[in-house]
Amino acid sequence: EFEENIRQSMALILATRPGERQMLPEFGCRAHQLMYAPNTPGTASLIAQHVENALIRWEPRIEVNGVKAISEPNGSVRVVVDYVIKVTQARYTLSQSFTSE
Repeated sequence: EFEENIRQSMALILATRPGERQMLPEFGCRAHQLMYAPNTPGTASLIAQHVENALIRWEPRIEVNGVKAISEPNGSVRVVVDYVIKVTQARYTLSQSFTSE
């Protein structure tokens, strides 16, 4: 249950664009700003940086070990986050796709 709560929190952070929450305008992940940028390894690298920064800032219960962003042929970017839950030291992986909608 604890691990699932953290996973849901991470998914919420990554799905939220900064400015969407009126009472917390900085909350979210800036990766969405790059969804219409060219689908290149450089763009994927920037998305990975934005994801890592957002998770470090907004989810203090985890330690981010690494973030990989992979450009997909369909134009989406799949992000894979390797993280450790600080309290239990359990290691997990979260995979989420970003698409231009």
